[in-house]
Amino acid sequence: MGSLIKNELYKVFHLKKLYLLTLVALAIDIAAALQGTQQGSYFPISLFDNLPYLFVLCAVVFFTDSWVDEYRSGVLKLSLLRPVNRIALLNAKVISFIVCAAALMGFTLLSAYAFGAIEVLWILKSGAVTLVPVLGFGLLVLFISVLTNHMAITVGCTAGFLLVSQMLVASETLRYYSIIYLMQVFYKNLFLQFNGEQAIINVAVIAAYITIFYTGSILIFCKKDLLT
Repeated sequence: MGSLIKNELYKVFHLKKLYLLTLVALAIDIAAALQGTQQGSYFPISLFDNLPYLFVLCAVVFFTDSWVDEYRSGVLKLSLLRPVNRIALLNAKVISFIVCAAALMGFTLLSAYAFGAIEVLWILKSGAVTLVPVLGFGLLVLFISVLTNHMAITVGCTAGFLLVSQMLVASETLRYYSIIYLMQVFYKNLFLQFNGEQAIINVAVIAAYITIFYTGSILIFCKKDLLT
């Protein structure tokens, strides 16, 4: 398992497209700082309001390359010609996604720190908490990738899901079932305006995303015939 994770991380950090996301992260830092200055709001709040869009791009870039490209090029098949457990391989990809997302989160927060006006402990806790719904969304994209093995469909479905999520925000009842919305508000519900009942609902919804799409990815992956 350890060697699989090392191999996946090696491929991740040699993926040039992921480094372009650091430029997006810097743009978000600057936009959040300007937004906070203009509106008199707290800088970290403005920052976290914009982070979901960064991690939507992160998940799409990661899994279209880590799954769809490898499937189409035959790299995935070559991996399975070795004595590799499919669940272990999928787990290695999930873990490498989290490491990648955490590295991007760390870069974003450290670069934001350079802009000043950040309480370090608060912002780090908020970043760690936000990674939980990020994992839920990443597993959704992984599920689509495993199901379709098609880059355009994966990107299209993700864009469609993002659009639907934005529509759900308009509903006071349904917005808390949108993983995109939870990336924006989960840390607020825990640290800024704590409500025990709402926090439990948030945790339950995020756990459902993680459980359903992780289990679905494993079931589909284990049944795929990749060696013929």
